[in-house]
Amino acid sequence: MNHTAIADNLTQYQGDIQYLRQNYPNVTYVLGETNSDYVNTNMWAIEGVFGSALWMVDYLMFGMTQNITRMHLIQGTNFGYTAWVPVESNGRAPYVRPPLFGLLFHADVIGRSPEIQVQEVSLNQWDFSAYAVYNTGKLAKYVVVNLDEWNSTTPYARPQKTVTITAPSSSGIHCQHGGMVAKVQRLTAGGASADSGITWGGLTWNYTDGRLAQEGRPAAETIVFDAQGRADLTIASSEAVLVTFL
Repeated sequence: MNHTAIADNLTQYQGDIQYLRQNYPNVTYVLGETNSDYVNTNMWAIEGVFGSALWMVDYLMFGMTQNITRMHLIQGTNFGYTAWVPVESNGRAPYVRPPLFGLLFHADVIGRSPEIQVQEVSLNQWDFSAYAVYNTGKLAKYVVVNLDEWNSTTPYARPQKTVTITAPSSSGIHCQHGGMVAKVQRLTAGGASADSGITWGGLTWNYTDGRLAQEGRPAAETIVFDAQGRADLTIASSEAVLVTFL
């Protein structure tokens, strides 16, 4: 849960990416085998927890800012960071694991449009990151990730951070009481070390009858922008949010 480390790991490929752009512009850059660790067997307590889902969000978002076209994430039944275990293993029935929620979050960020572009919002913080997501050249979404580690056993209340976000006047946002409006969905759990009780936009998933089964009810908040196109967004420690302009 360290944005600086994530950025350092992924910017090392910029020389290769620039070489391709200049000499072979039709060749895309793919990380054919990647994830949070290469010594991955049975590291459940480190990689199989909610903090790993937040790492996944930040890792994939930053990878998009580097013009990495695809990132093939290693999966394996006994790997600590695997998204789900689809077969009986160690006497346990198939089940969903926390990293899956980072993938679901990211899938909703991308959506179905082929014209998605991502730019990092430079904050110069190691435990807090933000990204602007553009669709056909227009600002469509923000992703904000609070990597400050907090757990249910932490001996103080869960901290919150409030940031001010802006919306372009040309984004076509609906008006409510004279202000621009956006939807906020949260990826959250009972803390970074949680391995259950994780929700994305009010929903959770398990593995039932050979398929992923969705539970819960969709949940989203609404934020209203002022006349200058600004609004405050509060995000708890160990949480990620997706802000979508309606």
